[in-house]
Amino acid sequence: MRVGEASALFGAAGQIAVERGLNEFRAGRPVVLTSARECALFLPVDGLSDDAFAAFKRTCAPERRPYLLVTGRRARALGLDGRGPTGLALGDLHSAEAIFSLAAERRPERHLDVVPVGGNAAAAIELAKLAHRLPALLVGPEAKPGLQIDGLSLVTAAADEISMFRRNASVSVAVVTEAKIPLHGGFPARFVVFRDGLGGSPVAVIVGRPDLTGPVAVRLHSACLTGDFASPPTARSTCHATPPGASMCSAPPR
Repeated sequence: MRVGEASALFGAAGQIAVERGLNEFRAGRPVVLTSARECALFLPVDGLSDDAFAAFKRTCAPERRPYLLVTGRRARALGLDGRGPTGLALGDLHSAEAIFSLAAERRPERHLDVVPVGGNAAAAIELAKLAHRLPALLVGPEAKPGLQIDGLSLVTAAADEISMFRRNASVSVAVVTEAKIPLHGGFPARFVVFRDGLGGSPVAVIVGRPDLTGPVAVRLHSACLTGDFASPPTARSTCHATPPGASMCSAPPR
């Protein structure tokens, strides 16, 4: 099945490729992203090992020098003029720890050289976010579709399919089940469990009887519900109670 074609059982080929790329990023493996004018190799840096870093550099050598891709926000935090996805030269960095520090530390103590990024940079960052990965990736420019590493074919996805994948995932959110659970203090509450196309199961805790026809106060949690439904003696969380008439949403961090 080629990109642009769809199967009644599997869905659109381009979206299948993005979903497989998403799983590869979650597993810490590289993915090839293509567009009309570019084909590049991307690898998330969080969880990167020294062996994986060395193998990635060997894959890109000698004619394609890899670089680090970060968001414009991260570039500005580093004191750079980051108006969008920004490429940083690796220079003499030879360890995964050094790469991660460049991507995550407040202000690495080294000179930073900015390099041009390709047209697939924004799509790669979006895919990393969808995979709940740090939006910082090693980039091997000028890769080829069907690239193999150690005899294994890498997943290849079209960059323009990624934004469509996010939209489809948003539309796919549906209520799975709900239950009434009294909170400490006697406040009535409903736990509403959702499921989305990314495999997530966010939860909304509706406290009291808010008017859902208008704006409702909402507090977001990462994945902790304990402080909202357990009494203080048994609570293991430092969360504060959700006020009546509000909604609390709990989901894995994105």
